[in-house]
Amino acid sequence: MNKIEEITFPNKDKRQIYVALSGGVDSAVLGLLAKKHYGSIKALYIDHRQLNSKKMEKAAISICEEFSIDLEIKKISPSKNEATETELRKLRFEVFNKEIIDKGNILLLGHHSGDRLETFFINLLRGTRLKGLGSISKQAGSIFRPLLDISKEEIVTYAKHNRIPYTEDPSNSNQDILRNWVRRTLLPLLSEKSNRNLEDTVKGLSREIKQARKVNSQYFKFSKGYAEVPLALVENEDFKDQNLLTHFLEQ
Repeated sequence: MNKIEEITFPNKDKRQIYVALSGGVDSAVLGLLAKKHYGSIKALYIDHRQLNSKKMEKAAISICEEFSIDLEIKKISPSKNEATETELRKLRFEVFNKEIIDKGNILLLGHHSGDRLETFFINLLRGTRLKGLGSISKQAGSIFRPLLDISKEEIVTYAKHNRIPYTEDPSNSNQDILRNWVRRTLLPLLSEKSNRNLEDTVKGLSREIKQARKVNSQYFKFSKGYAEVPLALVENEDFKDQNLLTHFLEQ
């Protein structure tokens, strides 16, 4: 069996499964795999009202027609026609929460191992704290990323082999967008200078960071309007305790 066909999906129970469909190859492949696994799913396309949004919307419609997936389309209203990735992500997740999560359903996102690598360096360049270097998680509440350990190359190969229709977003070539510059310029340069697999390296580092940030709640006492932190924890220079305190203060 192909590695990509061995990915795991969350239990549906009585919840509706949604795939965030962009019209690109990652979400198209995820949509087909989820359809095969669950039998019945829904897809959500978000119209970002950007230059190529209608082109990608047509691609999403074609994908859903090809695989008999119910499609919902929602619009967001960014401040300008060339909004930042940060603004678009914020507006996108507002829709996800309102239309899917807050109704008790499950959302599947098509992030892959390359996205985790890119996000790590984007957060690093933006001066993130330890939390940001943890990059993307496979699960965050009712949001799941089944393809996170799959490479872009594996996804594209699977799409071609199974004749999955998709469209490349033209904006992906715009290196004024930080993510595109990281993907097309920074990472190739780093790969040339390293004999390590950067995706595997960041995967392992992200896992260690998440483990280090786990909080044992026995250290803290909470009540309405205040929280108590042991003085010994504040004064202790041990890395584990200092990390625990940092995590607490970030809440």
